[in-house]
Amino acid sequence: MKRIWLIRHGKPEYGTEESRCIGVTDLPLSSEGRDAMMCTGLRAAEQESGFLRGAVFCTSPLKRAVSSGEAFLKGAAHADSGLKETELMRIGGFEEVDLGNWDGLSFREIRERFPEEYRLRGEHPGSYRTPGGETLEEAGQRFLKTLLHLAEETGKDLVVFGHSGAMGAGLSILEHNSADGFRNYFRFYGGIMQLFLEEDGKQFRVDERVFL
Repeated sequence: MKRIWLIRHGKPEYGTEESRCIGVTDLPLSSEGRDAMMCTGLRAAEQESGFLRGAVFCTSPLKRAVSSGEAFLKGAAHADSGLKETELMRIGGFEEVDLGNWDGLSFREIRERFPEEYRLRGEHPGSYRTPGGETLEEAGQRFLKTLLHLAEETGKDLVVFGHSGAMGAGLSILEHNSADGFRNYFRFYGGIMQLFLEEDGKQFRVDERVFL
């Protein structure tokens, strides 16, 4: 049975105090987010150095995820020097949900410009497709397909740095056959959840524990 850690990226550099709808918009990681991810890596290596040494580290190619993985590994190396040369693989398929024409807009702008669409997405978050984008259901299935392929290809434990929408949708699909519950996972930047890949190599199981 393989262990998999899914880790949400740290806080991005939004450039504004106004809350924004961020999908594939490629924001950098903030200095606050970088410091927090280094601390998370340090704590993780102090508790789980054996697991981390044997795992394959991979990330969404978006900047905030890549920088989070790099900061995590830098912090982890302070606790375990054996992690200093760990490679971080960028994997297409782990990106955040594509929010199309809404991507990068503030939620205020979306409510004002697309009031009916905003209401519909609130009622059916998993299946609603933003104009020019993809559904959370599609993003979650994409994430799971990529994760399974990577697990099969490497045959090792995995540590994945990604995004709350795509990863949360994937976990919601695994547990409830619907992406509607995506908000119940990864509520905090740097949040970690653990999966197990069953012995048949085909089925994921979500661990009851949540690592923060």
